[in-house]
Amino acid sequence: MDSKPSPRRLSPNIAAAILVLAGLLAYANSFQGVFVFDDAAIIHNPTIRQLWPPGPVLFPGKKEIAQGATVAGRPLLNLSFAVNYAIGGLNPEGYHAVNLLIHLLAGLAFFGIMRRTLMLPLFRSRFEGRENGASLAVALLWLLHPLQTESVTYIVQRAESLAGLFYLLSLYFAVRGLEKNRGGWQAASALACLMAMASKETAVSLPLIILLYDRLFVSESFRDIFKKRRGFYSVLALTWAVLVVLVLMAKGRGGTVGFGHGITSWQYAKVQFQAIFHYLSLSVWPSPLIFDYGTELPAAWWVPYGIGIAGLLAGTFACIRSRLWPGFCGAWFFLILAPSSSVVPVVTQVMAEHRMYLPLAAVVVLAVIGADLAWRKWIRKHGGWEGKKTMQFVPAAAVFTASALLGWCTFARNADYHSALNIWSDTEKKHPESSRAHINVGDQLTALRKLGEAIPHYRQALEIDPDYAEAWCAMAGALGMQGKFAEAIRCNRKAIQIKPKFADPYFNLGAILVAMGKPDKGIEFFEQALAIDPGQTEADFNLGITFVQQDKTAEAERHFRHALQIRPDHAGAHFNLGVLLVSQGKVREGIDHYRCAIQIAPEDAEVYTNLGNAYALLGEVDKAVRNYETGLKLNPNDSYARLNLAKLLDAVGKRGETAGPDPQAAQPRR
Repeated sequence: MDSKPSPRRLSPNIAAAILVLAGLLAYANSFQGVFVFDDAAIIHNPTIRQLWPPGPVLFPGKKEIAQGATVAGRPLLNLSFAVNYAIGGLNPEGYHAVNLLIHLLAGLAFFGIMRRTLMLPLFRSRFEGRENGASLAVALLWLLHPLQTESVTYIVQRAESLAGLFYLLSLYFAVRGLEKNRGGWQAASALACLMAMASKETAVSLPLIILLYDRLFVSESFRDIFKKRRGFYSVLALTWAVLVVLVLMAKGRGGTVGFGHGITSWQYAKVQFQAIFHYLSLSVWPSPLIFDYGTELPAAWWVPYGIGIAGLLAGTFACIRSRLWPGFCGAWFFLILAPSSSVVPVVTQVMAEHRMYLPLAAVVVLAVIGADLAWRKWIRKHGGWEGKKTMQFVPAAAVFTASALLGWCTFARNADYHSALNIWSDTEKKHPESSRAHINVGDQLTALRKLGEAIPHYRQALEIDPDYAEAWCAMAGALGMQGKFAEAIRCNRKAIQIKPKFADPYFNLGAILVAMGKPDKGIEFFEQALAIDPGQTEADFNLGITFVQQDKTAEAERHFRHALQIRPDHAGAHFNLGVLLVSQGKVREGIDHYRCAIQIAPEDAEVYTNLGNAYALLGEVDKAVRNYETGLKLNPNDSYARLNLAKLLDAVGKRGETAGPDPQAAQPRR
């Protein structure tokens, strides 16, 4: 070991700059990622549409919890999404930018924790003069590891990285406060702890982790700790009360977490034995990375995994008892994983890579610090190597090589998030036994109107799980789009038989019956869908369309407005409500809705045409012409826009008057 500081000691500022630059390079292509899967908690979350009053943002109601379970009971997470929405609406780039910023700050906080820890008396003799380099190595590998992509590039998993950032900050502030029992740092630690609890429940272990750090690395006994810092730990413990309230308010994450969902605690625990070893293997060799592991319980024999976990826990307790630093790493790993990977079933996924966001730090510390100590022990044992630059260069070269490889893998993994079809196709390829992967590939192909390719994926999902109501419903939708109404009706009825309180098949039946020329029957099913799920905006929207076709304008307007209460970003509802209002002579109000539709869907030529019609009715010729021309640039084949523009210009040029727009250009649409 070097006993004197190196003359070329790495500056903390340079180390921090390296971390930031490396993170920016690895995630440079993450900004192209789209909203996928549980990002619906952002897209369909009405509580993030405004920052004031703060109550609905911080504490969504029961209806909003059901629509966006990921943000329920996590006020700071929901607030962060609301800030994103206020700045850039639903542009994914802004959300990715914030996610990356959070990850970079977390990396810097982790670097700070490592640096301060290696400067403690317990490590000083072994790392003096090298604490910055060793800390950079640990933080860099953690920051660039591709296992982190799900917590950074998958937007809604900001829950994990945001909680992780405040978790690390709280520990960092605590470490600073432990140096001389400084109250300011301890207050900052308690505040960061509270913010971590308000971001995700995985922060529940934070007070225990800080206490354990204090006992293993700083204080001589628990008695000494509570004598000096009783107030600090009392405040940390109070944050648990806040967390309990938030968990109760979340109401089991919309029915996705807790007991009584068909998976017993023991069944779930057996799966977690395997999951934990899978996470450890991905920490060493990050392949294959799987976006969604589904809800199917693996059939693997759990006993070897259970024995392995028992051994790791025993080793952790033995190290803690002997005040050995690997014990803290083991406690960090298991305590942070415990809320999601123990006995409380999480029915949405039996495994999830984002759960390793913070636990990965323990694995990296064990690997890097353990390798460093072993390497220097080998040099010492063989003698004469201490002064050789080649031997000193080997660890740095190893870290550089590993960082470059991990960063490249992260960059490549980010590309999978560039489209929903990409990420789900990748998931299906790596995890073909997942029915949810098949149904989501089918959904993406259906959205692209590739129905012949989509339906086999739905059938595959049903082969895996014949009682998958969502798969029956999705296949019914694709069959209905093919005009195979009889078969689609049978699939929808099968979905209802399996899951009577599932709104989507009722909606599908309504759409099919309207398409078959039976609007009254269709309306009945749309209304049943709304009775089951008042947030079913598409049922509201289609009811509005159907009522317009029946000249029931009051009912149509009511449903369009209700759809917009739930989803203010529903471009179709804005457009059709605009058409309805203009036809009633409420032109200014109709224009407002057309403009909202344009903000949401700026490439929709038809909206510009109708906006031009509305301005023409008001005699505002310049605005009408501009919108007609914009619409024609987007769709040069729009004969109605071209005709109305010609009539308007002809009237202005010949008589100085405006001509009324062609009424056919302002029809409601589905």
